[in-house]
Amino acid sequence: ELPSEPHNVTFVCSVDGSPLQGVDVTIDDVTVTTDENGNAVFESLFPGVYSYTATKDGYYPVYGTVEVTDSDVTVNVEMELVTYAVSFYCVEDGNPLEGVVVTMDFGISISDTTGLALFTGMLPGTYVYTVYKEGYFASIGQVTISDSDVDITVNMRQINYTYTFNVNDGVNPVEGAVVEFNGESRISDASGNTVFNSVVPGNHVYTVSVDGNVVYENSVVAPDKVSELGFEGNVNVNVTMSVTGIGSAFGENVEIYPVPAKDVVNIDNAQNTNMKLVDLSGRTVLNKEIKTNHSKINVSSLHEGVYFIYLNDSENIKTFKIVVTK
Repeated sequence: ELPSEPHNVTFVCSVDGSPLQGVDVTIDDVTVTTDENGNAVFESLFPGVYSYTATKDGYYPVYGTVEVTDSDVTVNVEMELVTYAVSFYCVEDGNPLEGVVVTMDFGISISDTTGLALFTGMLPGTYVYTVYKEGYFASIGQVTISDSDVDITVNMRQINYTYTFNVNDGVNPVEGAVVEFNGESRISDASGNTVFNSVVPGNHVYTVSVDGNVVYENSVVAPDKVSELGFEGNVNVNVTMSVTGIGSAFGENVEIYPVPAKDVVNIDNAQNTNMKLVDLSGRTVLNKEIKTNHSKINVSSLHEGVYFIYLNDSENIKTFKIVVTK
């Protein structure tokens, strides 16, 4: 019997159909590296079955066997890049937050009910990402992938504004005006100011009333696409009202006493007016028609605090502040 003849084994390595240079192919402790055409040739292998490995940094290793019989052999090896996953865990006060949009260079992922926004198939490198959800601060960051998966916890924080309304009549501050905004009522102080905290993003209508009559109405928009960098959460709204009676002669002779009051408040020189007593929340606690020059109102059942008396003679409005003590 004639001895068997050796043959050549050629490994053709590629990635995504393109030749891959620099792949180390090893058979029986002999390593050949692929050339620019992706070829690594083992010469003069006698018939038999051989185990091989194909390795290259950044690629998954490939293991296999090749059988040599009576002719040269070609082995096609498709290499696959090593990829990693980046997991964004979006939380608010430690609780998972659904619906957060995370954007990277090559795509978008939206957090699920567990707060997870997942990116897979990522190659090593440094990437910029943005995180956004309506009503929350947006953020921008970088993630570097080297040789393992990456987990990132994103603490989301709601956007809250503080709105200060400055109420005036064009010349002077207006005290005692009722501002309704963000589902709440506030009464302007001696400086004409009233403050609303924890205002969320959106379009908000506000009204300004005197003696229960709306004299000003408008709206403001609290932006929802902001980042914490440079965020100024304090917003001032200037409200210039034109109200009949403010600054007029009506009420100049009215006397209201004592201040502070404990049981009874006296009202002099306010005949033929409607009197309304309002607390700081804007709630009317007493309505009364005043028909004489001297009238009394009982405040003994009221809580301590600041109240406003509105006097209206159907043409003019005048506001007075009183304090109730116990």
